Amino acid sequence: MLNPEVSRIIQSRMSVYPTLFTGEVIDKGVVEELIQNANSAPTHRLTQPWFFKVFGGSSKQGLIEEIFRLNPAYDDVKKERLQHKFDKSSHILCIVMKRHEDKVPEWEEIAAT
Repeated sequence: MLNPEVSRIIQSRMSVYPTLFTGEVIDKGVVEELIQNANSAPTHRLTQPWFFKVFGGSSKQGLIEEIFRLNPAYDDVKKERLQHKFDKSSHILCIVMKRHEDKVPEWEEIAAT
């Protein structure tokens, strides 16, 4: 029988969109614990092809400036919307895949990520 607490957590999960963010900063330890939990997820052939890059505080602003630099076609409205999402987000987490060409075909690692 499944642990009732596990069932409750699974059944109460929900999507949370940036419009619901308050700007409250999540403690760094909580973010690290969440990433540690994500890293323990099983993967095909145990390659764990992902790693996380976390942006918070001033590095978050540096990231959005780089996004704007790389996307000069963004108009002011798009930039303002994206800036607002960043401002309301405690952290920005980027999930990046590292390849294991010798072990797994590319499509399998993409599917695992």
